[in-house]
Amino acid sequence: MAEKRTVYSVQIVVFRRTTEDGILILGLHKIAQDGGYYWQSPRGGIDKNESPADAAVRETREETGIEKPLGFFDLEHSHRFDYVTTDPETGKQLVTTVTEYSFAVETDREDIVLSDEHTGYRWMTLEESMAVFDFEGNRQAVIRILSLLNQDS
Repeated sequence: MAEKRTVYSVQIVVFRRTTEDGILILGLHKIAQDGGYYWQSPRGGIDKNESPADAAVRETREETGIEKPLGFFDLEHSHRFDYVTTDPETGKQLVTTVTEYSFAVETDREDIVLSDEHTGYRWMTLEESMAVFDFEGNRQAVIRILSLLNQDS
């Protein structure tokens, strides 16, 4: 029988505005444990006694080097998903349910300071990010920030 656990995390859509391309979304390149790779937005766990918003600010700083964003947005959206792994200590199947809260950060920085979690980054158009991001939660968050920005215009 599989063991179950629950985890809470944040994802942050980092974007910048340009005159040539409009809105660009930051994608971080990560190598998976199986040797493959994927693109994602900054993300990470929520520490004990930390609010989701505080976790989003911390993860943005840790994974991109952005200390003072131009804007910080609570996308008022969460995404829930399960994944299955094998516990290395017990050998039992472990089913993890993740609830991921979505935020957005606006920056004017083109250069990013990567953490050692990622091997590269690129700025993508909205269309590219929808095609390149491997996780449904990332795509949903991009749609949310686009909707929010369109309301502000």
